[in-house]
Amino acid sequence: MEKQTINSNYFYLLIKVNHQSITKDKLDLIVKEMITKCYGDTGIGASDTKILLFNQKDSTFILRCLKGSLSSIWTAVSLFHVYETHPCILEIIKVSPWLLPLSNPDRFSISKRSPFQNININNNNNNNNNNSDGIMIE
Repeated sequence: MEKQTINSNYFYLLIKVNHQSITKDKLDLIVKEMITKCYGDTGIGASDTKILLFNQKDSTFILRCLKGSLSSIWTAVSLFHVYETHPCILEIIKVSPWLLPLSNPDRFSISKRSPFQNININNNNNNNNNNSDGIMIE
């Protein structure tokens, strides 16, 4: 049996938007303006972007783009900062060639939590949970 690799022609970006009042219609305009500011009208046609999902509760959306235009879209997202004279920050949370990794909030995401969050430094060595250095691991 021969092994086969499945390649995706698209990449999917999970993006958080920080804007006063955002709707799906405004989001479509933001994406078009973002690409037009960086690459002009030809950039919109060449990138083949589409908003697949918009979650208004946490202001995140999934943007699909062609594999070859990923770096261009990433650049446009990073440089975009104003929409209709109001600050509008777009933050890329995850990027994947598949939709499945975007469904799990913990998988492959950038953690803003300290890796030492559950370690407490304790100078009292009388506690049974402490090791000889006075570090208690919860």
